[in-house]
This record gives sequence, C-alpha cells and structure tokens, in this order.
Amino acid sequence: RAAVALFTEQGHELVESAITDHDGKFKFAKVDKGLYRVVVSVQGLCPANVPIMVESSLLAHRRLVVTMRPKDIDTCSYGTTK
Repeated sequence: RAAVALFTEQGHELVESAITDHDGKFKFAKVDKGLYRVVVSVQGLCPANVPIMVESSLLAHRRLVVTMRPKDIDTCSYGTTK
C-alpha cells in the first residue's frame, strides 16, 4: 500500500499517481516518452525519489525495484530499474 507518484523531470509536474497492491505492484496509464521522477512513500519509511527514462511503450512491463529504509537514518531509500 505504498503511494507512488510520477512527475515530469522538468517542471516537476504530477503526471499520475497510484497505490500499490498487496504485492507492491502498480500501473500507470500510457506515459509519453521522456525523463520522469517516480516518488514512492510509505508511512514510517524514508521516501524514494527515482529518475526514470521512458523510451518506448515496449517498456510497459519493466520492473522498478525500490528499497525503502526507516526514517531518521543517514541513508535514505533508493530505486533501480531492471
């Protein structure tokens, strides 16, 4: 039940948001090509802010792995695409 938001890299405009299911999965509707930021937040954990490049609709089923860490520690959360 993480909150996931997609923002444009330039201008930081909200494109779409979603809540993950019990498996941590979520979907955004069709997203245009470009550079974006995915921001993931869960209560009690440090938010993750992950840059992503959307290059083709063929990447629609790519995985985004986000590692969340507890708040108030020196290192925050991070994410990687696979």
